[in-house]
Amino acid sequence: MHKQVIRKIGNSEGIIIPRNLLEELGFSCGALVGIEIIEGQLVVKSARPKYTLEELVAQMSPENEQAEAFTGPDVGEEIVEYEPEKETKHEKRRSKKG
Repeated sequence: MHKQVIRKIGNSEGIIIPRNLLEELGFSCGALVGIEIIEGQLVVKSARPKYTLEELVAQMSPENEQAEAFTGPDVGEEIVEYEPEKETKHEKRRSKKG
């Protein structure tokens, strides 16, 4: 267990969180966290929103959609369903606009 002294920080009090604990939790300076008391213990959790793939896709529009990228021929045993000679949906839309 790490022990820390509560210190005066401006008009508040706080503790310094050791870097190794921050790294273990995936936090860094500037991270948004939520603080609550659960069963008499101070609990600090990430307050960063978590999105599902469906929520992220729902935010897409033709203006922020990125074209598919061809990164070269297969080099291992990966399964690649991309056929660079075929026009993508994005390219079809773009050619209709232009």
